[in-house]
Amino acid sequence: DPENPAINFQLAEEYRTSQDVSRSIDSYERALTANEKPRTGFELKDEQIRKAHASLGALYYAKSRYVDAAFFYEKAHGQTPNGPEKQNLSWELAKLHVEKTGNYERASALFEDYLNNIAALNPSDVTDRTQWIKERFLANKYLMHIYGKKSDKTKVMRTMQGAAAAHQDLETLINELRQRNAKTYTDMQVAKKALFDDVRSRELNNYLKLESDFEKQKRELAIIEAGRNSLPLAQFYSQYAGFLESENDIQGALSVYGTAEKHGLGADHARREQGRLRAQYLQ
Repeated sequence: DPENPAINFQLAEEYRTSQDVSRSIDSYERALTANEKPRTGFELKDEQIRKAHASLGALYYAKSRYVDAAFFYEKAHGQTPNGPEKQNLSWELAKLHVEKTGNYERASALFEDYLNNIAALNPSDVTDRTQWIKERFLANKYLMHIYGKKSDKTKVMRTMQGAAAAHQDLETLINELRQRNAKTYTDMQVAKKALFDDVRSRELNNYLKLESDFEKQKRELAIIEAGRNSLPLAQFYSQYAGFLESENDIQGALSVYGTAEKHGLGADHARREQGRLRAQYLQ
């Protein structure tokens, strides 16, 4: 029934599940058109309308129709209340504008709002916390690129500092977890010795708990390190140092390259650049 928005919406969902992009787009659009004058009892719910718009944004993106994708993502963004769903839409829409449409004004506004909205978050779950820090880094890096295009040096510096701070938070998280992991391992060895000396259920339970904690910490450490390794950190620090050098902040550039070398981020390049800066400016 082409006049039934609910049926067309359900068809669109099924086509999308089966990865039939063209039919899914057609059905979502027919659902939205039919919903403009729906028969009583067949209206789409507000969340279905939002989902149709967001889905059309993703589907048009998959077809490389980026202007259409932005149009529907903007509709979904405007209809979505503040919360995690809107933050995700802000992220996707901002990336789309900066990477595909070139609408840097809209992208920068979305990324700035995104950073403001997630600033108060402080997730305790390791996976969520790692993703939160990664997104802070990437949003600042995107903004750094945008403000560089505008030659806004003050904002370039602010966003570079924001990205560097996010990376440092990841390193702090890794170091803290490594220390906890090392302590747990030491405690395990003590508990194992106690087991050999006096096998009691209390000692066994203590050892098993420590072993479980140790394995959990190893898994968490792997998640954080994978998150860090997925970031373009060597490229970022090279850009950061290059910017400082262009501003005649040679000590700042040396410090940035020193940070990169310390964390093994393009370490050979960082060492060479430190030598070049000292020879060129400080002798």
